[in-house]
Amino acid sequence: MAIKVFINGRPEDAEAPTTLPELLASVKIRPEVATLAVNKVIVRRDDIDGVALDDGDEVEIMLHLAGGSE
Repeated sequence: MAIKVFINGRPEDAEAPTTLPELLASVKIRPEVATLAVNKVIVRRDDIDGVALDDGDEVEIMLHLAGGSE
């Protein structure tokens, strides 16, 4: 059964049941390089593995970027 989740506001189809780590793997993002929120609630890094996603959930992925000038 397919569900629709929203990643940074864009609709994406996922197979149910699915978890946050499975969704991240499908979009090729490692959890250690991002801050994640589900339905506007920040997910602690230690809790990522236990997050199951439901139809209509909103996932925000904020990537950590390095850089700057000298």
